[in-house]
Amino acid sequence: MIQSDLDKLNKIVYTKNELEDLALTINRRYFPNRLEKITPFDSYLFLDKLGFEYQWELISPGLQISAMTFFSDGKWYIWKKSSYECDDIPEERFFKKRTVLVNKCFLGSQKMHCSETFAVAHEGCHVIKDKRYFEEHADEVASICKANDSKRVYWKGTEPTLELIERQNDFLTAAVIMPKEQIKNEFFRILRWKNVPSQPIKFEDYMKRGIGELAKRYDIGFNVVKYRLQDIGVLVDPRLGVFND
Repeated sequence: MIQSDLDKLNKIVYTKNELEDLALTINRRYFPNRLEKITPFDSYLFLDKLGFEYQWELISPGLQISAMTFFSDGKWYIWKKSSYECDDIPEERFFKKRTVLVNKCFLGSQKMHCSETFAVAHEGCHVIKDKRYFEEHADEVASICKANDSKRVYWKGTEPTLELIERQNDFLTAAVIMPKEQIKNEFFRILRWKNVPSQPIKFEDYMKRGIGELAKRYDIGFNVVKYRLQDIGVLVDPRLGVFND
């Protein structure tokens, strides 16, 4: 995939390999140094590079909705408080196209920092992968992502369109933050394996050290790293969801 192809994407269903190729292209275009060395992903810089503005608002009580993107001018309800009370009435506000709203509940929460990184990067990946779809369906749908969207990545190809788009975008986001060959090779280096196995290995408790180290270096959640290793065929754990082409 050449870089100019990023502006021509017009698909809904992607294979795993296509999403990996797209993630590699995104890093090569916007963050080439990340392919040489593990570094945390700057999701807000990602939005800057894409030409999208962002702002923090209480777009839902708590974190029921983590972030959302306006691909056309539109309105959304903004809450006054971060926790719901029975007499609360949200205020309808207007937002311009090319605006990403990030839930204000993330601000000042070190505990939620990793979730914020994934949520904002997820919106940036929508801009690249699904921009044309959301623009063409602006009157019907909006890119609204729930806080638990980053937990696991799996689908069978039979989900409703929007659910499929979200799940595939989760996979793409993880692939952008944690490039496939990089995370695979580094995982086994941390575990001091001499060779990278060609087949998936069963998850064992001692591997938590390697996952934790990668989570720290990528500045992302432990489970996000674990699911990523599962999705690229490094780990096998029947408790996790499975990605199928």
